[in-house]
This record gives sequence, structure tokens and C-alpha cells, in this order.
Amino acid sequence: MIALACIQQASTAYSVPVPAIESVLTSAAGAGGIGPMGIPAAWLPVLSRIGFSSDQVQSDPCTNVEAGAWIMAYEKLADKGRQEVQSSHAATVIPGGPDAGDVFDACVVSAANKFSLQVVLLRGILATEGGHVGHIHWNNNGTYDMGPAQVNSTWLPKLATMGITKTALTNDGCLNVSVGAWILSQAMQGADPNQPAQFWQHVGAYNSQTPYWNQKYAATVWSHVTQLAELDNKGN
Repeated sequence: MIALACIQQASTAYSVPVPAIESVLTSAAGAGGIGPMGIPAAWLPVLSRIGFSSDQVQSDPCTNVEAGAWIMAYEKLADKGRQEVQSSHAATVIPGGPDAGDVFDACVVSAANKFSLQVVLLRGILATEGGHVGHIHWNNNGTYDMGPAQVNSTWLPKLATMGITKTALTNDGCLNVSVGAWILSQAMQGADPNQPAQFWQHVGAYNSQTPYWNQKYAATVWSHVTQLAELDNKGN
């Protein structure tokens, strides 16, 4: 018997309804697969790459439920994101096989489109931040940064009014990227691509308003954007 608290925690973290998780638990009983959610073994390398322990997925029922809920959430997003990814040439989805990279790219494209950002710019921000699902980085000033977009904890009070919790922001990669894109879109208000210095000052504001750190951050993002653009050109 899986504790209801485990199911509710997974439901909250990955925005998957409790009845949907319970349905999978019921259908997976005795049907094979790993643990109570019946997770196919092919998902283990993917789950490991985004922060789940393969051993715990196999041995701990609560972790297994959380991993199963993650899969459910990302499979739901995959269908929506596949067309966006293919049309933007950001990635190629391989039908029939789970690939966290493809699904994550779908989330990036979706978030960029939602907030009218260039996909390559958002990807450059993410490459600069270097975060990942479940990752929390503590800063010297007592704040901390969460997830792939390394969203700073100072945003939590505002996000709480939208129903977004620290747990969800840290563990739901697509939600984290969407919030990061929302924050970036605010920083980019008034940015003029025809005025490079001004434009990149807005980009740097995602990290800091202090001139030194603003310029250093913007230069790093520019470097990543240039590399990503070159890779995209080679792939086309």
C-alpha cells in the first residue's frame, strides 16, 4: 500500500492529478515494470540524468511514485512540444523512445514562444545558469537558486501568489523553465536589438543590475548563444 502522502507529494511536485497517479498504480499492479508505478526499465537512464537515484526508484515506493509522476507529466508535454521543437529545428524527437533531452527542449521552445523570447536566447540563459532538475545552489547573500533556470528564492513570495511552490519549482523542469522565461521576459522589456549594448544590458539583468556582474553575465550568455547558433546552423 502506497502512503497517500507520497501520492499527494508527487501530484503537487509534477502537477499530475492524484486520481491519474492512482489509476497507474492500479493498472501497474502485477503487470511488470519497476516498482508500484510499473516503470519500464528504459526510463532509468533518463530518470538518472534528471536527478533521480536509480536505486531508489527501484527500491523506495515513494521515489518510484514521484518518478512515475514525472514521466506522466513529461509525456503529456511531449505531444504538445514535439511540433514546436521540429518547426524550430531546436531538436529532433525520436519516436518510440523516451529522451529527456528532447522533452526538455520542447519545454524550452514552448516557454520561449509563450513569452515572446528567442529560443536561442533562452537556451543561452539556461546554458549559462547550468542548473538541473532538483538542483539548489546557495548564494553568499543567503538566497538560493533553483532548478534548470536557477530561479532565485527572492521570487518565491510572488510565485506563491500564483500557486507555485518551492518544491514544484525545484523539481518540475518545465515549470522552472517557464518561470525563468517569464522572469527573462520582464528583464527584456524595452530591449532594442538595434542597440546591442542596451539589449545585452537587459539580458544581463536576468542575473544582476550591478554593472560589473551584469556585463560579465551578458558576455557569458552571448558566448553560449553564439555557440548554440553555430550548432543549429550546422544541423540545418
